[in-house]
Amino acid sequence: MNAWNRATALIVRGCSAAALVCCISACAKEATDVQQVPTEVSDPGTGLENPAERKAADQAPVDETPRQGAGERTQRPVVDPAPQARPNGPRDNPTPRTGGLGTGASVDLEPLDEPESQSGGLAGGVAVDAAPTLPPPTRVRRRMNLDQLEAALLAATGGIGWTNSKGASEFAALSLTLGKPNYTDVTNEDLEPGALFQKFLNDAAQSACKKLAAKDAAQPTASKRVLMSKVGLKDTRQSNPAGVDANLAALMLRFHSRSVDPKASELEPWRFLFETATKVSKNKPDQGWRAVCVALVLHPHFYTY
Repeated sequence: MNAWNRATALIVRGCSAAALVCCISACAKEATDVQQVPTEVSDPGTGLENPAERKAADQAPVDETPRQGAGERTQRPVVDPAPQARPNGPRDNPTPRTGGLGTGASVDLEPLDEPESQSGGLAGGVAVDAAPTLPPPTRVRRRMNLDQLEAALLAATGGIGWTNSKGASEFAALSLTLGKPNYTDVTNEDLEPGALFQKFLNDAAQSACKKLAAKDAAQPTASKRVLMSKVGLKDTRQSNPAGVDANLAALMLRFHSRSVDPKASELEPWRFLFETATKVSKNKPDQGWRAVCVALVLHPHFYTY
């Protein structure tokens, strides 16, 4: 009310009537502007500031059901108990399922769209393996030490082994050279099948198999022979092929501990070796079996496990 304060001041100072008229006109205009400003008052009960929204809320039906545990009435709209039917999915003649939601009104629950069972698919119940078939566990083959190798050669040759002219074991004489530890400078035996090992193994095979072939050639009884237990002393691939195959299978079991069918194709390299060595030695079968004996000892299946 600054205009009225100015008018009062002019009266006190005895100003002219024209000045008073101007001040009064300004006061009247200010009052008119104040009346034209709309005043928006929010309803503290509903929180609605717009009169139209407040009027619409007053006309809505009121559910006077008291809340559980509280003695206050709440204002909420009433849900239509019978909504219009609507499609519930792709299935024919769907049956709507109804269920209560707390203390409110029941509503329709749409059924789930269940896929049709197809032959060959997962829905058709196709049997599958729960776990893949794994190969059996294996490990890398290891070379025998000298003691094991000498024992294996003695067992395979019927006690002949690798000896010198005095009958002493060559494995014992060459043990340090072949990598056996002396527990002073070396404590672990070298088990690598290197070139030096292969050289001395060939010497052992040549020595033992030569003595074994000569011993069997002088033994007329087949059951007492080692290299030629299933054949005669003069049998070859041409004269007795079945006997040669049976003798090769018996030698595979004796030297490599492997049971092989006499008719198996696995024996084909050994058949070729026996036949070739026999022809080279001017049709002497004992020399053919001697060559097979040397090859069996030099094979990794003999000195590894």
